[in-house]
Amino acid sequence: MDYQAIRQDIVTYAQRMYDEKLVSATSGNISVRLPDRSDAFAITPGSESYQAMTAERIVIMTIDGDILECPEGARPSSEWRLHAELYR
Repeated sequence: MDYQAIRQDIVTYAQRMYDEKLVSATSGNISVRLPDRSDAFAITPGSESYQAMTAERIVIMTIDGDILECPEGARPSSEWRLHAELYR
């Protein structure tokens, strides 16, 4: 399945959070459970500015920590385990 729309939604809301000063610099995270996989989710990458983030940088991973899609040089947020627990 192509997750481009989900990735773009995450970026849109991440940038909105930044614009509304709900987060600063690289703080805060957004994730979304994938509609076709109950064991996987999309999450913002770690240590990347929301202001400059693009949909291609969003990481797709399982709740067990397996990376399914991750662009070169990116890594999931350090808070991925918390997000995974919420999806269990």
